[in-house]
Amino acid sequence: MRCGIKGSWRNIAASVSVLKNNPGLLRMFGLNYLLTLLFFTVLFMAVFRFERLADGGFKAGVQFTLSVSVVLRVVLLLLLWFFTATFMTAALYHEILCAFNGRGVSLRRGLAAALTRWSGLAMWALFAAAVGVAIKLLGLRSRLLMFGIGLSWGVCALFAVPVLMREKSIKRPVEALRRSGTIIGGTWSGVAVGIGGCDVAAILSSAVLLYAGIVLGIYSALVMNDWLMPVWILGGAALMAALIVMTLQMLKTVYVASLYIFAVEGVVPDGFTTEMMDVGWRVGTTPADGKYKKGEK
Repeated sequence: MRCGIKGSWRNIAASVSVLKNNPGLLRMFGLNYLLTLLFFTVLFMAVFRFERLADGGFKAGVQFTLSVSVVLRVVLLLLLWFFTATFMTAALYHEILCAFNGRGVSLRRGLAAALTRWSGLAMWALFAAAVGVAIKLLGLRSRLLMFGIGLSWGVCALFAVPVLMREKSIKRPVEALRRSGTIIGGTWSGVAVGIGGCDVAAILSSAVLLYAGIVLGIYSALVMNDWLMPVWILGGAALMAALIVMTLQMLKTVYVASLYIFAVEGVVPDGFTTEMMDVGWRVGTTPADGKYKKGEK
């Protein structure tokens, strides 16, 4: 496992090189995050109500009443977000694979490619949302069960979106999930370790930053007697943690795309090496067809 985690860091460095050489990917990721921020802003406005006071100020309140209009509004927003996130992820994967082929990056081309597969992506978004809700409901009974099923689902569905974009014969969510699971085969533990470096780094860095922000905030409030400073410190720590998480998520997406193209076509993407791919798969042959031996391109 130590070797797998060490190798995953090399893959992160290679993913950084891919993003550096293709700044268009950064713009696409930025657009994706802006759309996510817009969604949460609209959702916040749907849940909270604001009333104008006589003195010109505003009073906020939570809409606890489960009226039909509020529930429908929230459900529609969530479905819209699931589809938008899936659609943008598909466009990103398409352009990452184009970048691997030296074709550059084009937002318009990526969106157009995702649009041609919109029905399959929409069905996958609904399917993934339903599975996510089911896993959360299982968590009400057993946290351990939720973690185990959630991890298995995350690994099995890892290549579902690239499969829907790349393999035209696959259109249904179950087919995409089955194909993704087939690609991974019996090497799911190696894949989990390989992509785990980004997740571990995101969790640790966020925890350290937030812990430091809390400590510094308490210190400034109690010792320096400055009650405004903790707000700025915690806000800055939360912003930095969010930026780190988003950056690592970008690198993880590039890495997953490299694993997929290597497994399916046996092609080592530019910026990566065969050894880096073997760290992810931890097998002598790729799971897709068994043609490509360890150490060969």
